[in-house]
Amino acid sequence: ALVALYSAGVRCGAPASEEWRRAADLVRLERTLLECVGRWADWRAQESSCGAETQRRANDDAGIRYALTEALRCLGRFCSPAAAALALHLSSGSHAEVCLGTPDWRDQFAKFVERRRRCHITTPDSPF
Repeated sequence: ALVALYSAGVRCGAPASEEWRRAADLVRLERTLLECVGRWADWRAQESSCGAETQRRANDDAGIRYALTEALRCLGRFCSPAAAALALHLSSGSHAEVCLGTPDWRDQFAKFVERRRRCHITTPDSPF
């Protein structure tokens, strides 16, 4: 769903599109994406707090890392610098790598997500 949201937003010209902004405000997109990041940023702690006894390996997260990455991509593309800063904090990202007060902060945020979160094997531009 997050990949489709990102794709739709890009096609609509978000965040510059007034229609997109109205729809995003109506569904509280920024808040919802931040809730996604907060929930998925520390999935291992949540799993253990539920008392679930699992035999998962450290990298076996049932796709949660991919969902977290897509939520971060959406936040960086469509939401405010304040929301992006909070998302970085929630996901243990470094504010030093993204200057949120500069005109190109969205590009910096996207590069941060690409470098830190995306899987280099399964992305569309992968040589594999």
